[in-house]
This record gives sequence, C-alpha cells and structure tokens, in this order.
Amino acid sequence: MAVSLPPPILPQPQHLWLEVFLQPPPCLRHHRLKRLKGQVPGKLVVAKQKKVKAEPKDLPDSNTNSQSQIQDHMVVQKKKRDRFKGTTEAEVLTRVLPDHIREDLDILIVGINPGLTAAYVQHHYAGPGNHFWKCLYLSGMIPEPMNALQDAELLNYGIGFTNIVARTTRGSADLTRKEIFEGGEILKQKMLKYLPKIALFNGKGIYEVFCGHKKFHFGLQPEPFPGCPNTCVFVNPSSSARCTQLPRAVDKVPFYNALKLVRDHIRAHGSVEGIDRSTVTFPDFKLVTAPQKVKKEVKEEPMEATAKANDNQVQIKGVSTITSDQKQTTDKPKKI
Repeated sequence: MAVSLPPPILPQPQHLWLEVFLQPPPCLRHHRLKRLKGQVPGKLVVAKQKKVKAEPKDLPDSNTNSQSQIQDHMVVQKKKRDRFKGTTEAEVLTRVLPDHIREDLDILIVGINPGLTAAYVQHHYAGPGNHFWKCLYLSGMIPEPMNALQDAELLNYGIGFTNIVARTTRGSADLTRKEIFEGGEILKQKMLKYLPKIALFNGKGIYEVFCGHKKFHFGLQPEPFPGCPNTCVFVNPSSSARCTQLPRAVDKVPFYNALKLVRDHIRAHGSVEGIDRSTVTFPDFKLVTAPQKVKKEVKEEPMEATAKANDNQVQIKGVSTITSDQKQTTDKPKKI
C-alpha cells in the first residue's frame, strides 16, 4: 500500500522584502509585480500603476475654423522650376524670334507673337505639347518627322514662319492695339514682298486679330489676302494642346489634310480656281469657349422666425426646416 508523503516545507526568505521584476503578459504590460513580506511564498500581488491625468490640450476657439489654423502653420515652400536654365524671364522677354521666309513660298505660317519658350530656344512652335510638327507629318506635308529645332529646314519644303508682332510676351493679352495694328501693316508689306501662295493663320484668334471680325469659318477663305490677289488665306485651329475640343494631334489632322489639298491644287493649276471648296472648308465646325462661372448675387431677405407647437421643429422663412434632433455641427470645429 502506497503511502502519500506531505509536500516538503520550503524555508522562508530571511530578507525583509524581495522585488521581482517579471515581464508581464500583454494585458498587464504597464503593471509591476511584487512579493511582499508575510505573504505566502510564491504568491504574487499586482501593484497597479497610478493613472496620471493628461494635461488638456489647447483647443481652437469655437468661432474659428480648426482646419484654417492648421493650414496657417503648415508652410509649404514650392520648388521653383527653372524653365530657362538660369536665364531670367526679363532677359527672355527681350529676345526676338527671327522669321524664316523667302520668296515664292507655298505656305507662310502667320503667328500672333513669340511666346517665352519659343523666344528662349529661338525656334517656332517649340512649346511642350504643341501638335504643329506632328500634324505636318501625319498629313503628308513633309516626308519625315521633324521638330522645332528644324524649323529653318522647312524652307526646303516651301514653308516659312513669321509673326504679326515681333515682341515677346507671356501671352497675346499683353499686346496693345497699337502693336497689333502696326504689326498688321508690316505683315502686309511682307506679303507684297515675298508673295507666298497661301497665308496660313494658325489659330482662330490670330485671324480675328488681323481681320477685325469673327464672321468666318475654318479652312480656305473666300477672299484673298488684302492687297495680294494671288495669295489665298487659310485658317486652322490652334495647334496648341490647350484646344479642349481638339485635344489630340489626330483631331487636327483633317484641317492639315485640307491645307495640303489647297497647296497641291495651286501647284498643279497656279491658283485656287476650280477647287472643290466643300473639301477644304469647315463651315459646320465651331470652337466653343468654356463658359465662365458667374457668382450669383444673394438677396438679403428678413429672417422672421415663427415657433410652432411642435418643439421638435423650428421653421424660418427663407431657410429649410431644421429639426432639433439634428445636431448642427457645422459651426463647431472638427476634432483632429
């Protein structure tokens, strides 16, 4: 018969107290475990850590917008893009873009005035995203792809460049009426001197500035250039990518195809007489400018409040019904 012996009695620790620092489980991570004198050996007592009240944070005033206060402290410095590689914009504005022109040209392309990018690189239609050079190649007017750095080489294909105003500006809106009028007279003198077969206005706004009216359509114009009966006028939409109705180069190619038909007809017959104008004009195409947003004036009306018997509703004349159950938190700043 087996006899069960009592468990051995372990000696008590002789020191006053013993601190045992153990790694507590996750639920007791911020507590300290102690074993005190007089306790049963091996029994642990959890000593909770005292809670420290957090100092109240400075909250924004209820009458101000917290988001605006945050944005005021977030000062973000934008990196300035060096467009002209060390050259100041004032220096670029003083540059003049030279013409590429000679006698007996097939097409003389007329612009309004040089922009900053074209004046800096000293080449025509050098702006990023301009579709002019792609449209020339896709329409078959040039046998190989070219770019703005090769603008002088277009003279070999009978194409030249000029502008109504020679002064460089940030945009055509910076030009004065006097400059435009004087530039138009200089353009007429160039036409009489060089006698190109086609005067191509690359943009509706450019031809509007020159002729002084808006009653015209895209493509071949019915009247020749003023003072030059052998020079016909052709108007294309702007080749810039900012033209929202024609955002891609392929959208503008039909106009260049029609220009090529006019050029080939003049080469074969010496004039535009006998050409089928329905194939080289676009009377149904009109560019629509985006409407500008106009702020409506708010009429001030007297606010007369009338209380109803129902306490849950408050009706104000001129304002939608607001229930008392709905918390109006629009005036209070959101907590972040």
